[in-house]
Amino acid sequence: MAAVPAIGWRGSESRSDCSELPVKSMRRSLRRIAFLAPLLAGVVAGCGDDMAAPNCDAIAAAIVTHIDLHPSAATVAIGDSLQMNAKAFSCAGELTDVRTFQWRSGNADLATVSHEGLVKGRVSGNLSIFAAAGGKEGFASIFVRPPKVDRVTVEPDSAIIGLGGTTDLVARAFDKNDHELIGRVVTWSSANSNIASVDDTGTVTGRFIGGPVAVTATIEGKTASSAITVVLFTSSQPAGK
Repeated sequence: MAAVPAIGWRGSESRSDCSELPVKSMRRSLRRIAFLAPLLAGVVAGCGDDMAAPNCDAIAAAIVTHIDLHPSAATVAIGDSLQMNAKAFSCAGELTDVRTFQWRSGNADLATVSHEGLVKGRVSGNLSIFAAAGGKEGFASIFVRPPKVDRVTVEPDSAIIGLGGTTDLVARAFDKNDHELIGRVVTWSSANSNIASVDDTGTVTGRFIGGPVAVTATIEGKTASSAITVVLFTSSQPAGK
């Protein structure tokens, strides 16, 4: 590597007040700085894309050439958070001392990211999260998914219906934060359809006297049941009706 000329002022020139420096001295120093530019550019270019380039010297080893994010691909649920981590590497493939990164979201409508790399899901979809330092930028692929069902309830949890009568059951799904999840598909089933049958909407019909019979709602693998008892008639259902 070519020797780099020293940059400085002559001994007779003041260093305390830049406004008093002679114009010629300032011009001479600027020419020296300009001379350095192609040398530094040559150092960086010499590294190229090969992380093990033999001419990657001590100066170039301190220059960030690429940034890795971990995880490089991940899934986060709506409302949940995910901590991202970034590392900056030199052209020698060595970890640099860079610890501060500028984080940004490729789509803040889907997910946001804090100054510390904490990603929070907002709306379902795919996006990229970026971290930058030293003029380089790395990214990770993030999928924001709807939250998983944590528990299911069925209301009412028990009922007595008359023979031939009906009652409507309602199933509700909740995530781990106890937020209700709307629009999830419910599958209904009866432990004994000969006594109490149930249709796809949760309406139960008394078929034969007996019970209690478990009528179950299943939502994404989570279940809850209502105990249904069928009698000849109920207090609100006169005999013969």
